[in-house]
Amino acid sequence: MVKSLFVPKQFGTYADTFLMLGLAQLTEAALRETDSKTEIVLKDAGTHYQLELKVEANLQAISQLTYRDPFPVVFGQKTDISKLPIQQITSFDVVKNSEQRKRFRDYQFQNRKSKNAEDDAPDPPDPRTQNGAILTSMRHDRNHNDLWL
Repeated sequence: MVKSLFVPKQFGTYADTFLMLGLAQLTEAALRETDSKTEIVLKDAGTHYQLELKVEANLQAISQLTYRDPFPVVFGQKTDISKLPIQQITSFDVVKNSEQRKRFRDYQFQNRKSKNAEDDAPDPPDPRTQNGAILTSMRHDRNHNDLWL
């Protein structure tokens, strides 16, 4: 049983912070898949970060989890996906999610005054849509598929 994890600060930059946040997300995903309802507290202890769990994690259940890719392939309108096995990998379609976000925002704007029009509301957009849009907009090079994929 594990109650806290220690992440040493190796570089003294934001890289350490991003490593800690990534490990916290992986820990949260593992706990969610094992149906462990626990809260994670992140602490900066000077020389290291500490991920403290309110309830001890069951390593036996976590060790039985199968691998899954936590970082989907992000593709936009100009991304050449002909070489990718999209059906076999986890992917995030920015164009489709942006359209869904636009429909949801239009619905919210049109129904901002009526409070009981919740019946035909579209599904809320994926919260990762803006990050995906930023990521695909940074791929401005004509050879971006060879660079990023």
